[in-house]
Formats: sequence, C-alpha cells, structure tokens
Amino acid sequence: MKRNIFRCFMAYILSILLLSNSLEVFASTLTNGIEITSETEERSDTVISKATDSNAKEWEFTYFGPSTSTITNTVNDDADIDGEIILKSATYKKDGSINKKGGKFVSSDPADGISFYYTKIDPSKENFILEADVRIDYMNPKPDGQEGFALMVRDSIGEKGDPASSESNLVSIGATQLPKGELNSTTQVKDMLGVRAYTGIDNKIKPNPDTFKVYRLGFDKDGGKVSSGDTYRVRLEKNSSSYVVYQLAMDGSELYKYEIPIQAKDIRANSISGYEELNDPMNVQDRFAYVGFAVARGMNVTYSNIKFEKSEFDANDWRPQESRYIDLQAKITSPDTAAEENYTLVFKANANGTAKIYQDNVLKDSVEVVNNEELKKDYDLSSGKNFSVEFTPEAGYEPEPFVKLKSYETVTLNKSVSLRTIGKDSYIYVSNTGLDGNDGSGYDNAISLESAIKYARPGQTILLKPEVYDMSNKSLIVQKGRNGREDNPIRIQGDGGFATLDFNRSGKGFSLGGDYWELKQFNITNTADGYKGLGISGSHNKAERLNSFNNGTTGLQISGSSEDSKDKWPSYNYILNCTSMNNADSAMEDADGFAAKITSGVGNVFDGCIAAYNADDGWDLFAKVATGSIGDVTIKNSVAYRNGYILIKNGGNKKNFEFASGTVDESGNLSFEKPNIMLDAGNGNGFKMGGSNVSGAHKLDNSISYENKAKGIDSNSGPNIKISNSTSYNNGSYNVALYTSDKTLKTEFSAKGILSFRKGTNIGEQLSLQSQAGSDVMDGTNFYWNKDENISKNTASKVITVVENDFINLDTKNDPKRNGEGKIDMNGLLLLKPEAKEKLSSGAGGRAFGEEEIIPDTPSKNNNITEEKPKDELSNDTIENPKDKLSNGGGQDNNAGKNPHTEVAAQTEVSDNKNKPASDDSRVVIPKNSNSKAKNRRSSSSSSSSKGSKKVFHNTFTGWKTETVNGHNVWKYVENGKNVTSQWAYIFNPYTNRNAWFKFDKDGIMETGWINENGINYYLSEISDGSLGEWIKK
Repeated sequence: MKRNIFRCFMAYILSILLLSNSLEVFASTLTNGIEITSETEERSDTVISKATDSNAKEWEFTYFGPSTSTITNTVNDDADIDGEIILKSATYKKDGSINKKGGKFVSSDPADGISFYYTKIDPSKENFILEADVRIDYMNPKPDGQEGFALMVRDSIGEKGDPASSESNLVSIGATQLPKGELNSTTQVKDMLGVRAYTGIDNKIKPNPDTFKVYRLGFDKDGGKVSSGDTYRVRLEKNSSSYVVYQLAMDGSELYKYEIPIQAKDIRANSISGYEELNDPMNVQDRFAYVGFAVARGMNVTYSNIKFEKSEFDANDWRPQESRYIDLQAKITSPDTAAEENYTLVFKANANGTAKIYQDNVLKDSVEVVNNEELKKDYDLSSGKNFSVEFTPEAGYEPEPFVKLKSYETVTLNKSVSLRTIGKDSYIYVSNTGLDGNDGSGYDNAISLESAIKYARPGQTILLKPEVYDMSNKSLIVQKGRNGREDNPIRIQGDGGFATLDFNRSGKGFSLGGDYWELKQFNITNTADGYKGLGISGSHNKAERLNSFNNGTTGLQISGSSEDSKDKWPSYNYILNCTSMNNADSAMEDADGFAAKITSGVGNVFDGCIAAYNADDGWDLFAKVATGSIGDVTIKNSVAYRNGYILIKNGGNKKNFEFASGTVDESGNLSFEKPNIMLDAGNGNGFKMGGSNVSGAHKLDNSISYENKAKGIDSNSGPNIKISNSTSYNNGSYNVALYTSDKTLKTEFSAKGILSFRKGTNIGEQLSLQSQAGSDVMDGTNFYWNKDENISKNTASKVITVVENDFINLDTKNDPKRNGEGKIDMNGLLLLKPEAKEKLSSGAGGRAFGEEEIIPDTPSKNNNITEEKPKDELSNDTIENPKDKLSNGGGQDNNAGKNPHTEVAAQTEVSDNKNKPASDDSRVVIPKNSNSKAKNRRSSSSSSSSKGSKKVFHNTFTGWKTETVNGHNVWKYVENGKNVTSQWAYIFNPYTNRNAWFKFDKDGIMETGWINENGINYYLSEISDGSLGEWIKK
C-alpha cells in the first residue's frame, strides 16, 4: 500500500515537472548526474568521454562558424584525450583533390569556422597545460591559407551548426597561413606552424578597433611549411601571468616559444593581490574559457599522446609584463624615377623622431617625424638627384606599451632619382621590341613599356602597338607617387587595336599605385598563380575597355594597404566597359572577376563591365571586421554570369588543368577555344555586395546576373546595400539574398525595380529584414520568385506576375557581346519587351545593353494619351530621394509659380566629379522634331554621376538648377553646361522618379500651366507635389 502511494506521489511529481518543462532536471537528479540524451540527437551532441585525470572535466565536440557543416566537420566516435582525437574539416576525392571544405581560419580577425573538441575551465581559478602530438592526415593539395589545425583557448564559441561568424578572444598554437620573420609582418606563408592570437574583443559580432590586437607569427624564420603526413608536438599553457605557446621536438624539448601576457588593469603595476586586478582576455565574454583541439577548412588531423593538466591560479605568481623589442622600420617611399624636376620626397617610420634631409650632401630640412605618418617635402631636381635621410628615433620611444625599439641609433637612408624626358610631344611609342634606352619618339625608336611608365609625364599618352608583349617573370609596376594630374592624366592605350600583356604564368601582373592614370584598350592575361591581372591601389584612375582573363587570381581589384589610414585607401577609380573572365587561383578560392574590397576607399565605380567564368565571384565587395567598412561602391550597367566555373582545356581536372586559350576581337569581345570543359570551381556568386556584417551602402543599378553557381545578388551579410533596376535569372542558389548574420543589427536594404525570374528551376529568395519596413524592398516595382507558386510575382500587388513571353529572349547560349564602342549588347537576352517594360517598370535594360531608345510620343504628335508612362529605362543611375535633403519636410514652394521641385539648390551637394567616374546615360532627350542642336546621346567620356539630380561632366554641369528672376524662384535645366531653351525636352525627374516632358522658354525657364503651340493646348502641371512642370496628358 505504501509502495503504491509512493508511486502515485512520484507520478504526480513527474506530471508537475513535465508541465513546468523541468523533466530533464528531475531526471538528471534521479540518475545521479548521468546525462540522458535523445536517440534522435546527432552523435556529436553527446558527451563523448571523460579524461581519467581527476581534475579534468567533460570534453565535448561542436562545430560552428562560416562554411561549417555536418558533412565536413566531424570527430571520431571514440574520441578520448586518453586515446586519439580525429578531427576533420574536409572531404576529398579518390585522386586526393579536395571535395568539400568546412570552416576557415581567418587571418584578419578570429571570425573562425572550426571543428572543436573542448572542455571548459574557469580562468579566474584555474591554469592549465595542454600538449599533444598532431599528425596531418589530409591537407588540401592546393591550400588557400584558411585551412589549419590548432590547440586553442578562447572565451566564447558559437552555437553548434550556426554558420554566423563568432568573434572571440583566443590564443592558439597551430598551422595555417602566418607571417614570417616579424610579428604581423606582411610576408605571408601558407601554411606555417606558429602562434595565432587575438585580444581586445568584447562581443561576438565585431572587435573594438581601439582595443583589438593581433599576434600572428610563423616560427620558422625561413618560412618552412607543413604538409600532409607531417607530425608535430605542440603545447598550449596558461599560467598566472600569461598564455604561452610552444613548438616542441618529438622528445619534448623546446624549439620555439611565444608568450602573451595577462596584463594588470594598472598597466604599470609590479604585483597584484587578486585575479580581479587583471585584464584576462579569456574572461571577457562568457566568463569561462574553452580549451581544446581545432581544425578548419581543408585539413584533417589526429591528436594523440595527449597531456592535459590543471593547477590553481595564484596571484603571488603573477609577474609584470616584459617589454617586447621590435626593429626600427624607416623607409623612403617616393619613386626613384621622375619625368619633371619638381619631386616630392616621402618618408615614413614606425617611431617618433627627427629627420635630416640632404640633397646632394647639402642639408635642406630638419623636421619632426610622427610614428606611421608620411613626411612629404618638395624639392627641385635641378639642385641634385641624390637624397639622404638621417633619422634619429626619439630616445626610449614606445610605439605601444611594453614595445620598444631594438635600437635608437640614427639610421641613414638613400634615394637616387633618375630624371628623364621621353616621347615626342604628348606621345610615347611602345612596342614588344622596344628598348629601355630608346626615347619612344616613334615606333622606329620604341621604348619598353617598363621604362615608359617610369618616365611618362602628366599629359602624355603611352601608345601600345597592338601586339603581344612577353611579360614572363616580370612585374609591371606604377609606383606610388608616380602621378598624373587632375587636368593632365597619364594615359596608356592600345594604338588602334588591342595590345596583349601576356605574363605567361610566371609574371606578377600590373600594379597601379599612382593617381590620375587612364588605361585603355589592352588585355592582361596569364599571371602567375596568386597574382592579380590588374591591382589598383592609387586613386582617381580610369580603366576602359580592358580584358583581364586566365589570370592567377582576381582579374581586376581595387585595394590598398591595411597599414595605411582609410583616407589613403584607393578612391574615385572608374572602371568602364571592362571584361574579366576565366580567372582562377590553384585553390579555386580567391579569384573574382572584379573586386573592391577590404581596403577600398570611397567613390569607386564599375560601369558597363562583364564578369564571367571566374573561380570565385563575379564581383566581390568583401569587408573585414579588423579593417572595418570600405567606401561605398557603385556597380551599374554590368553583367555577371556563370561565375563559380572556369573553362579549361580538354583532359584537365580541378587538380591539374590548363586554361582554355582566350582571344579578343577588334571590338574587345573575349572568346575561348573549343572544345573545352566547364569546370566546377569556387563559390560562384554574381554580385557579392558585402561581408562580415560590416556596413557598406553599395549600389547595384541596371545590372544583370544569371546562371552563377551560387547567388545572383548577395548582400553577404552586408546590412545596407542598395539595388535598383536589376535582373537576376536562374542562379544556382537564391536569385536575390538580402540578409545579415548579426541578429542585433537593423537592416537598411533598399530595392527598387528588381526582376527575379526562373525557367526550369525553382528556388525562392532570401529576404531577411531586421527592424525594417518590408516596403523598402517589396514595392510595386519588385518581382521576386515565389517558390510555392513557381512564378515571379509583384510583392506589393501580389497580382501582377512576370511570364516568359515578357522577355525578348531567354536563350543564354548566346553570351553578351560588345559593340565597336565597347558597350554591352545583350541581343535581347533577359531584356523585357517594350510593352512588358511599360507594364512592370522593373528589371535592367536601356541603351547600356544595346536597346534602342524608347521615348514616349512627342507632345506635338500625341496629346490624347491618358495613361501615364512609367519610369523610362534611360535613367540608369540610382538617384537619392531629394526629400531626404529638405528642411521643410518635403513641401514645395507654392508661391514660386515656376518651381517644380522644392528649393534645394543651396542644400543639395553638387558632386565635384572632375575626377569621379563617367557615365554614358543622358538625363535629357531632345525629340527628333525639336529645334535643338543638342545630341540625343553623349559619349562616355563626357558625363559622370552625382548625388540628387545634379551631375558634373569634367567640369561641365548637367542637371536641374534654380535661379531667382523678378523675385521668384524659377527652374532651368542645364545640359553639358548650357541651358535647354525654346524646346520640349524629355528629362528625368528625380522627385517623381520618372522621365517626363517639360517645356522651356527662350530664357530656359521651365513653363507651367496651359500653353498653346501650333494650335494645340498643353497643360503643364501647376501642382507642387514634385510633378510641377510635367506635361499632363489630358
């Protein structure tokens, strides 16, 4: 009886616990601490083993971070620190080539994706030693530098299986891409054994740049690499003063050691009384530390002969940090060649001090130098071409606390400058047989290209004879400081045809470090593995009608140096009508078509460009947490297709291939020899518009993405990209993906005129807004693919749909071409028929893609139309809403009878685009029966985009402006610096976001109200709602 009562009582207790979701706690109590797990749970969720050491805690397996998955990131079933731990982060094929990679070790910041077998410790109470043999069972034969293994301690981990980046303070000993020689040097080696550590991180989303510190160094000074089959013994330790990493010999003796101190909060303290007086980086986020074994990306390893010991933290054992000593780094960075007598000497050092500057042994200046700031001084080379800088560091100077120079002695640096005049008048002639010693005054006395770029002066044009240039084992470098001028750039261009710079798989490509250069009509091909076709690190440059193909990594990239401040990152570069195809690095990881990333400045523009068959992405605008946001980038009138694949010769494979040979015709069309193989390569996004949850309001306008391996348009966790009038079709993943992996961010996406369509595939979109109105990306102009209904549907009306017959054609067998001017001709591919364009007001199109201009009827021909025309495809630039700039809440001046838009002239920023990129779209179209002599089309070199409704074309203004006439504000429209007068004009109205007809009188004043012309009455809007002045068709 008592037993039955007890059972009933226990059943009652169980029912209460079930209702309160406490069964697991109760069950744990009844089973005396034995964990109960569901049979349906994944194997790796289970507590796998316990160390026999009495001080050890339970060890667990997890995987998290970018690119990780259940397939690639695994541990052996019987993993045990008393036995073996086999961690994997890759699968591979029978031939040894890699199949799938899981995770990554990131060099710039610890946003890792890893397999992790770990235990927890309390760093405020416990120290530890973790030591093990590591055998590399498999390593990607073509490493990308993000693979590796590590013994690691970190202060936070991600949720299991979560692909989001999870920043953590960490200290590790392991093998991955590391710098050699000096801590954090720029000379990187894939893959070295050494220290990799990061501190100063207080949240999982983004390091604080003011406290963030990096410690990366490969131990072997000669850059010795690890490889598959190697075995190493490594050790990770926490004592009461520091974290220490060791590389040991197999007998346990010490080979290399690096120590990262646990600093006192009082940075100059000599002793502490307790742990709370320390700034322990492993006690910041989760308040306990995770210690264990890790692998990433393309490496599988076995850990064995494991030793794990713990001891108590003792404040009495703490010792103050010892100073670390570094080499003085002082250099003259200005070029060693000049074309003019005025020369700017540039000096930089990593310490404060004093510099004495001598010219031909005569003291010219004695100036103070500030750590890592450029010192610039101008000199006349007619007074001498030999310079010396004597630099004396400030005695005892510390670049940062506990960092001192190895020597504070004076150093002397020398620079000899070669001054030379070449060419004839404004031209320099170059051929493939040109000699360094020739003067380049004609093709019969042609100079080499290398010498031409060293001595060209502002205003000169280097003419390339249209032939193949053998660039084997060469690097073509325009040094930083070799600049043109704003009004006189230095030009390099093919002379009447396309020249080809062939680096023959051994040369290192073209590096443009100067400002105000213009490159036009030549090809760059066959750079060595890992080297870009064209790298731009200067500013205010223009690249036009270049073809970059079959290179060893990205075809064309705009990036500077992380050692420079952001204001020195490359800015205002304009890439026009360029093509980048079939570029691949051996690891199939980094080769994009175009990129402006990591250290790219403001105002860079890609216009009319094509990216196809690149191993990684078509465009990559990636940003890293460590370096922060890059400048806003604009991509317009461009096409990305079939990225993530490359074209190789028959018989090749991913492990061993040759590029299919490329040829370029007279119009600049790039084609590849057939037959060939389209090889599955890397990521394969069309337009990758961000990275790392870092802000970057990049703009994609009037562009097309199709049949890319992965996503068509990808925010890549960038939270605020802007898309307008763009088409995405049949991509392997989402056509459109707007998202961020940081769930704390407010997204600020903008989407207008997106047209997503599919044929034969059915994948929905990824639209993940956070604290943002859906109308920002789902209005009457957007058509996204509805997976449930297998149709492209307007997200606002939920009624209007897109059908195949709306397109001129969907035959993607016919690739885009270029016409004789270098502009893209889609031949109707993925372009809407005129009637569909009018109905949908969505998608890419217009003259940028070879369409004829479509202009609504001229007023004098048709005054009976009642339907308002939609926004015309002539307007391709993204225009900011002028209401954002108004001080009166967007209202208009109703007292100004001829003011179609609110008075904003004084407030609207007129972009000084003398050096900004050009655009070939026109804001004003003059009807054929007009008496205007203005051209309907404008050459690409005569215009450029700017904010609001204004533009500047090489010092020539185009756009709306206001004037005061007889006390009233009136509106005029300026075309290439001249008022539009005595005519009708079809002009883009940024306040209604459409093109409309306006009438201007003989003084250029925009008219309103009723007017009579040739016996016909016209009504021009008098309503101040943004439409003032527009012809209203009655």
